[in-house]
Amino acid sequence: MVRPAWHTDDPPLPSAQLANDLRAAIAKGEYPEGEKLPSIRELARTHHMAPATVQRALTVLHDEGLLTAWAGRGTFVRREPGGESQPDALEAIHARLDSIMDILAEFDKRLSAAEKARRRLPSQ
Repeated sequence: MVRPAWHTDDPPLPSAQLANDLRAAIAKGEYPEGEKLPSIRELARTHHMAPATVQRALTVLHDEGLLTAWAGRGTFVRREPGGESQPDALEAIHARLDSIMDILAEFDKRLSAAEKARRRLPSQ
């Protein structure tokens, strides 16, 4: 008997199975919020699959908002699944830094004015 390609009794792809396993581990708290996941190589070795397969699984979880990846630092469990994306979070940080810089510039102006006024006072 020939089964259709979409037959539901077929086992999931290895990347889908790993994504399911990691999703469950995150839900159980085995990987708490903010924790760094093992490297792709380590996950590949542990789960006996190719690094490209692991990468596909991590991409699925990243797309779902469960993980965030930082170049050179690793892949981390998101603090707020589905929360701000990395670019949105960086934009918010930049906006806050701009606000702080404006406050510092105003403080610098006031400090300079106070120093000028002090210099104009007669010496005692």
